[in-house]
Amino acid sequence: MNTTTTAPVGEVSVRVVWARPQETPEEIARQVDLFMHGMRERTGISVWTLGTERTPWPKDQAEQAELVSQMKSTEGLARQGDGDGYAFWVRGFTSEAMAVAHVSAGQDHTGGRIPAQRADIEVTAVDGEHIPRAFTDAVVSSAVEGWDPLMVRLGTIEMQRLARRGNWKITPGYRLWLADAVGRIDHIADGVQAERVETGTLLTLPDDWSAQQVVDATQKTLELNGLDELPSLTVRSIWKSIPVDEALDMLQFWVDANWPMTEREAAESSSEIGWTQDQDGWVSNDLFGLSFPDIEGIGPADDPVKRILLTLTDHEKHITDDFARFIAGRFPEYVDGAEKLWGKGALCRGEVDRAYFDLESRGGVMIVRSKVVEALYLTQPEVDLRKANKEWAT
Repeated sequence: MNTTTTAPVGEVSVRVVWARPQETPEEIARQVDLFMHGMRERTGISVWTLGTERTPWPKDQAEQAELVSQMKSTEGLARQGDGDGYAFWVRGFTSEAMAVAHVSAGQDHTGGRIPAQRADIEVTAVDGEHIPRAFTDAVVSSAVEGWDPLMVRLGTIEMQRLARRGNWKITPGYRLWLADAVGRIDHIADGVQAERVETGTLLTLPDDWSAQQVVDATQKTLELNGLDELPSLTVRSIWKSIPVDEALDMLQFWVDANWPMTEREAAESSSEIGWTQDQDGWVSNDLFGLSFPDIEGIGPADDPVKRILLTLTDHEKHITDDFARFIAGRFPEYVDGAEKLWGKGALCRGEVDRAYFDLESRGGVMIVRSKVVEALYLTQPEVDLRKANKEWAT
């Protein structure tokens, strides 16, 4: 490979894997449409067709969902007696390259030996020789945005043959994106580049490396971080969390509040964002069905508010590997959203991860990952006190 192409021949493949059973035709269509939107923005592809009949992909969301609902799966998974889910393929191309995405989704399970929810995207050069690097990078980025997956891998058949890894194993490639829910990447092999992309980490390996070099460096990076397989449980279906936008709206309510207030006054005003008080004046956030909805820091007392603590995710008494991945995956999503709203924060990684957002006269916000993910709004005097005690990162 050279620096202008991503394949020494005219074809590479992109595998996208997620683990969300029971997705509806509406959800499946929305994800595919997001992928197409990303490709349109990055490559200019404006027309996609469905299947061998080359039916144009509709612009209307209801029509998209109706089209997906007609694509009942008849692949091997159905022969196991499940008979559920949807399977179809779409195609789009430019004057230089073509992408054909085979989508499988909507099953009642996450799969057995093979992941059930996936997209296998074949990328080929129109001239049969060279695929522009910008095109393959566009496929990877658009897949991350569209399917919110566990993994996106761009590679060649030779890499798969050399690695002998498949099914739920993390497979090597010139581009490998792994969601935070899969695990953290703190160490990389020589020659590998890592960068944050959306809610995960993108590994980029040199385009002029041989397949064996890519396999060796990928496996070394996985070993350094204790990674091997994708989580086959649908962690997002098992545990609940507050959507990022709604969590930030609640925090922004307190940022914009007319301070100072007493705990009692804040508790009474919390009804404006849907929080409720019990007969004793204690406050809870019952909007999202979390296992621990109690709000700390406001209630029946007349003391001035110092902080308001909001739990963002479910609790678990016994922390499993999958729950830990769920928490590890949600934390950066909240941090990314907060940075878009308030600007760059100060991030401190460790056994407990913390992100600090100094909002000056309006106080500050902390997002914390421990056994759960929590958010704290702190009034300006409390932020100043923590700074004085060296308990606030800048």
